[in-house]
Amino acid sequence: MPRRSRPARPRDAQADPPVPRAEASPYASVDAELRSLARSIGLLGAVTPRDAHLERARLISDFTRGRDRLPVWRYDVTSATHSHRLRVLDALGPALRALEREPLGRLYRERAEELRLELEAALAVGTPSFGERAAARFAPGPRHAAADALAERWSAEVDVPRDRDTVHSDDRDPRSLVSRLRAEVAQRALPFAVRTSPALSALAAISGDTVWVAEGRLLDAADVERTVVHEIDAHAVPRARARKLTLGLFALGTAGGPTTRRATRSGSRRSAACRARGATGSSPPAIAP
Repeated sequence: MPRRSRPARPRDAQADPPVPRAEASPYASVDAELRSLARSIGLLGAVTPRDAHLERARLISDFTRGRDRLPVWRYDVTSATHSHRLRVLDALGPALRALEREPLGRLYRERAEELRLELEAALAVGTPSFGERAAARFAPGPRHAAADALAERWSAEVDVPRDRDTVHSDDRDPRSLVSRLRAEVAQRALPFAVRTSPALSALAAISGDTVWVAEGRLLDAADVERTVVHEIDAHAVPRARARKLTLGLFALGTAGGPTTRRATRSGSRRSAACRARGATGSSPPAIAP
């Protein structure tokens, strides 16, 4: 009986060729360290005096009684920790210089230099040199001037009458700032907690995974909505999106980015839209963040 020849093996049934391994990102060597540094510096907390609300109350009491004195601010400065972080940043120098050949290398280097300025400012809190350090980090530049001019134009377009009906920022009233922020965070499923602080100088601020709200501030509806739009659309939403992306630069931000393009442009434009809605009683056209 003649031997049957074995049929040829279909090409698609042959063993698949080995899949080449994906090359590691050239930025991986600095991504994790820079992101960790950015999260841990906590400049907002460093410049907030300990028990600031108590000292403000004492100042008001003294001034009411005719006692003229300077405030006594005390800060929780962790010099040893920040000095260690500066050494970590120094150790990243060779890796950052090697990245200069990459398309985004310059952006990483500039952001690292900005983090150094923040660390130096944090180390100088409570000393005469703090003003100089803070100016080096937050000195206004051409982009700041353009953003400020845009905000001024938007603010001048509508004259919103002030609402006499006010509510405390930390009240349980659904119209309060803390209630509105919690509602927005829940509705958008953002990975942030909303808490109150008696020591916060600003109406609200984001630090880490927390949206902080100052306690005891009397606000009308326009102030509440303006602050909600700014904190959610200009800060919380971009941070939540950045955390889902592989490239660390999205979470780090570019030098000057967090304080100019994102916060001022988006915040001022959409805050103005909210104010226009309050003035006209109708919703303005949607504005992309």
